[in-house]
Amino acid sequence: MSFKNVDFKQSKITFHFAKFGEGDKSFENASFGNNGCDFRKVEFGSGKIDFRKAGFGNGDVFFDESEFISGKLIFRLATFGSGLKSFENIDFGTADALFENVNFGTGTVSFAQSKARNITFKGSHLNVYLDLKINECDSIDLTDTVIRDIVDLKPSTYPIKITKLYLVGTRNLGRIIVDWEMNNVKNLIKNQSDSTLKQKAEQFNIFKENFHLNGQYEDEDKAYVQFKRFEHRAEVINVKTKGGKEYLKAPFLFFRWLVFDKMGLFATSPLRVLFSMLLVYVCFSLLYLLVGFFNAGSIINAVGATDNLSFLQTCFYHSAITFLTIGYGDYYPMGFERGISIIEGWSGVFLMSYFTVAFVRKILR
Repeated sequence: MSFKNVDFKQSKITFHFAKFGEGDKSFENASFGNNGCDFRKVEFGSGKIDFRKAGFGNGDVFFDESEFISGKLIFRLATFGSGLKSFENIDFGTADALFENVNFGTGTVSFAQSKARNITFKGSHLNVYLDLKINECDSIDLTDTVIRDIVDLKPSTYPIKITKLYLVGTRNLGRIIVDWEMNNVKNLIKNQSDSTLKQKAEQFNIFKENFHLNGQYEDEDKAYVQFKRFEHRAEVINVKTKGGKEYLKAPFLFFRWLVFDKMGLFATSPLRVLFSMLLVYVCFSLLYLLVGFFNAGSIINAVGATDNLSFLQTCFYHSAITFLTIGYGDYYPMGFERGISIIEGWSGVFLMSYFTVAFVRKILR
């Protein structure tokens, strides 16, 4: 069935309750004028439904409650005007919806409560409020889009089940309304089997910046941690792949993984840094005890203190004043204990600075 190149002039186009059956349907390069068109509750059946390069004018466009069995719904290079564009409560079946390089005009585009397998907006300029509160969808692709208004993904009165969301190369000049927990944002990116680690990192960075603009600072921290982790994994893979001199980066990558990630979640968790400080302090205290047990060093009382501390107590006391850089001078190390004290003093300064950064970062927000 073909409506290719048809100019409907200024008529009001109504296909309400139509049934197309099997086979391809083409509205390629059709012009629908400014009085709107109505495809509500249409049964498109199976096959390709082609709206490539179609012009919909400034009228309202309705595809609500339409049904598809299989095939593709193609709107590539189509143009819309200022009217409402409604694709609500659609059951796409196994059909893919392709809105690539589409000019959506202005106003609102809604896919609320629809069910789909794949919906792609690749290369489109989104100057509209785009309602993507979809009931179920395997993947939504916003690759290379330019967002200038609002893309709304946050569940409200009903749950949203989206498996993958692609933001590769997306320019977000507007807002993405999304919630880290409710939308399971972490898995939306991690579930992408066809994107690289670097691309996943870039997408988490887009979410991080978006959460900051929205004032969702807890969500921003979670996105930032994932951004840094995937960025780190990409560098590790790069080192393993190239080999040779690249292996010289391995110690730095290990240090960054251990200290920046595991000990402080990239300065997003003051409590984790505080716990790490306590753990490092205890480890150094036990190390002093171990070195003393093998007679490789000792901690000397320099002022003739009469508090009768045991060697275990002395180790923990000396470790505390060294880690916190207090340095009373009543005890000093000998032998290998000296080297350990130097390392602990540096570690204490570093971790206290790390804690200060993480704590102040939380407070200032």
